[in-house]
Amino acid sequence: MSNNSWFRDWFESEDYLLIYKHRNKEEAALLVRLVTGTLRLAEKSQILDLACGFGRHSILFGENGYSVTGLDLSSTLLKIARHDAEARGVKLSLVRGDIREEVFRPGFDLVSNFFTSWGYFSDRENFDIFRLIAGYLKSGGYFVFDYFNKQYLLKNLVPESEEVHQGITISQKRYFTDDSVNKVIRIKKRNSVKEFEESVKLYDPGLIIDKLTATGFKIRNQFGNYNGEMYDVNNSPRLILICQKEY
Repeated sequence: MSNNSWFRDWFESEDYLLIYKHRNKEEAALLVRLVTGTLRLAEKSQILDLACGFGRHSILFGENGYSVTGLDLSSTLLKIARHDAEARGVKLSLVRGDIREEVFRPGFDLVSNFFTSWGYFSDRENFDIFRLIAGYLKSGGYFVFDYFNKQYLLKNLVPESEEVHQGITISQKRYFTDDSVNKVIRIKKRNSVKEFEESVKLYDPGLIIDKLTATGFKIRNQFGNYNGEMYDVNNSPRLILICQKEY
């Protein structure tokens, strides 16, 4: 991948919504239900949805009675989140910012990072985000991390796919490099063709857990999908970790 800031172009593009806006609503609801059912946080608990995108999870948390702040780099996606929250009568605090930078003071009961919204940067930057998250939490607060399962992805990656949506052809090619999984998205409209990239680091679950533990988290639960099945390193599509800040 040649574009080290691919996420700036892609997440700011309205074309991103062609692929992701209408997908995974059921999965979002399942994940929020899994988190709220497992942790049973008090009403009005303070939640930070880190890399909130267009607010699927933030809005659902808000509908469950929590006080929700969403952070994202994309003004395009935050605009959608704000519109959808208002349409559903949910109050959100939405902040534009980079998850690599310290934005908030301590005080959150829960920080969430969902839908593989991590792993876009250098190793140092990626793991330093865990340190920032620990700093945002109250003592005893929770961090819920949702990332792909490396071993499952290595065996099940779909190399190519194509779909037509409202006359727009969306082609996707996926491939591995030494340390990343990559995607090239080609969007063909009547008079134009655009290409975007995605590149996410492939980390072993054990390394992620070691880094979280070294940051001061205790792993409380490990789930392998949004239905709440226990994590299996070879067969689970997701790595969902519920971590508690110990100090």
